[in-house]
Amino acid sequence: MKTIFSIFFLLLLSFQINYSQVYPKNVLLEEFSTAPCGFCPEGAIIAEKLINKYPNLFTFTHHAGFGTDSMTIPESAAIAGKYTTFAPAGVIDRGYYDIPVYTNKGYLGVSRQKWDSVVAVRLNEAAEAYIKVNKSYDNELRTLNVKVDIGFISNVDSNDYRVNLAIIEDSVTGTGKGYDQKNYFNGDPNYPELYKKGDSIVGYVHRHVLRALPTGTWGAAKIIPYQPEIETIYTYELKNYKIPAKWKIKDLSIISFISYYNKDSVVKHKILNSEYIKHIDNETKVVNEQPVYNNNEMEIYPNPAQDLAYAAISLDKTTILNLGLYSIAGQKIRDIKHSSSFAKGNIYFYVSDLQTGVYILRAETTDRTICRKFVVEK
Repeated sequence: MKTIFSIFFLLLLSFQINYSQVYPKNVLLEEFSTAPCGFCPEGAIIAEKLINKYPNLFTFTHHAGFGTDSMTIPESAAIAGKYTTFAPAGVIDRGYYDIPVYTNKGYLGVSRQKWDSVVAVRLNEAAEAYIKVNKSYDNELRTLNVKVDIGFISNVDSNDYRVNLAIIEDSVTGTGKGYDQKNYFNGDPNYPELYKKGDSIVGYVHRHVLRALPTGTWGAAKIIPYQPEIETIYTYELKNYKIPAKWKIKDLSIISFISYYNKDSVVKHKILNSEYIKHIDNETKVVNEQPVYNNNEMEIYPNPAQDLAYAAISLDKTTILNLGLYSIAGQKIRDIKHSSSFAKGNIYFYVSDLQTGVYILRAETTDRTICRKFVVEK
């Protein structure tokens, strides 16, 4: 029976290899960035362009590598201490690439000028393993359960293989020096996203923030044996992980990846493959083309807008307010403001980085949602 099962499993894996869209080769870019780093906003822009350019590229940001800030977690500080001496730095699949400009021997950090070329090379390399992630989320208890299945496509060497699970929150904002982003591009019109936005940028939107590594700094050990077999599926499970109240559920995602671990040499920490789950909640909310409410509680000026616009909001009571910018198709572009206590006022936001077209501004309160369409013209 075991022989028959093994033959069947090998045939199944052969099918998966021939149809790479089933278990594709994915690449992980780990960015190192902090609020006190004036060059780091450029790194964030480059990372965003790359994940739009390469569908099989995933990313999250360690808030470490050049000091710390309010979003730093101990695991990121430990990883940064081993991987890089500067920020913004990028680590691509935890591989070592001995290239200029700022890569230092013995470290994995690659300068932002080289991220694109390294990612392109890595995406062309064959996958050695595949990874599938299933999750469930209890909205009332705010508990997350994750199951990660790993299989090996080809025979691999004996190593300390680790299963890693990262929880990421998108569009994190806050106040004070732990969130306000240092910006060396405030006077550079070649960076419209940063030009005249301030130095530091108050209310800066931090993207793809690593919130937790439930599997620990270097991953969960002893899930995969030192010599894994290709006809075997190895499983890791995270059970009843409590999501902190301050994290926005709708902005949480998961990245799981398989990596080597070597306590003596960080250049032997290569990631074999990764998988990305965009939403941890069971329902993905999409903004309808027609606004949920379209009354006088929110108006947008100017409309059409070119560079700077503002929402004039007048609510009938003080409430929690989440204000976000969306495409006309309902895709979230970024958060604009979160307030735990808001009633009336003008909220300014930039549209200089947007293409000409129709967009939606969505204001969520404790008891209703207000949407307004507006136009960007260049």
